[in-house]
Amino acid sequence: MMNKRKPEDLLSIRGPYGVFIHHADDSARPRGWRIAHRRLEFWLLVVSLDGEERIRVDGRDQVVPPGGCYLIQPGQLHDLGSQRGNIPVWIHFDLLFDPRRAETRHFAGPYDSELGERAVHLQPDARRLWGVDLPVLVPEPLGALFRDEVPAAVRDFRAGLPGRLLAEARVAMLLARLVGQVWERSAGQRPDDDLDRLTRAEAVARQRLDTGFGLEAFAAAAGLGRSRFCQLYARLRGEPPGTFLRREQQVRAESLLRGTDLPLAQIANLVGFSDATVFVRAFRRAHGVTPGVWRSAPGR
Repeated sequence: MMNKRKPEDLLSIRGPYGVFIHHADDSARPRGWRIAHRRLEFWLLVVSLDGEERIRVDGRDQVVPPGGCYLIQPGQLHDLGSQRGNIPVWIHFDLLFDPRRAETRHFAGPYDSELGERAVHLQPDARRLWGVDLPVLVPEPLGALFRDEVPAAVRDFRAGLPGRLLAEARVAMLLARLVGQVWERSAGQRPDDDLDRLTRAEAVARQRLDTGFGLEAFAAAAGLGRSRFCQLYARLRGEPPGTFLRREQQVRAESLLRGTDLPLAQIANLVGFSDATVFVRAFRRAHGVTPGVWRSAPGR
């Protein structure tokens, strides 16, 4: 069983982790902007001060209202955008200091669905740090605190070295409050051992996606029977396990369509479909177009 570690032990001088901010900004976004389909190796904290923002994180759509705040963890696949434009205040930060940051330009290339060379900088996520799953949208009653403190942290960060230390302390405090709230709410409801089962099984599923990995294999990877596994997965993840598998297939397919010239039949096999026709139908249901049309669209 994973032992939960207190946030204050990790976000202080007593622990190996701390907040290290490397970018922060509050520039207004124009009407109709979108930053599509990418993974980051660091943490992204955003408050949308004005205007609605829509985000999609690991296949789940979320709407961020004016004044809403969200947190995207390292490695999460996400899309961001706003039809009307908005004013976001955002902070990029690490929780594990990496001196190689000084040797690598932060925006050295496009952020896509694969980390690629950036994988070496991948930061630990909340499950690894604290043994809990953090929500994407910051819940109330913490919303007001985040709306005040995130813009203040950006202002401090811009003020130079003393201000940067204060900015990092502000973000550390916000994380500790968020983790503490989730921790209290999850006490006695989401046992670590069950969550660990699901996390391990999901890792196996991603590794073996090209084998036609189905529900029986998924349940076996968690060490459970199919019925018990499906019930547990739906309760702890909020969706059936089949939804996770289908989403991972589509994510893998998008990456291969975008980043390779492989024929559709081979891509179908690599994402777990033995029949390319079935793959095309599944892709069309998920995206509204065939894989060939999706691949040839401008900007892919």
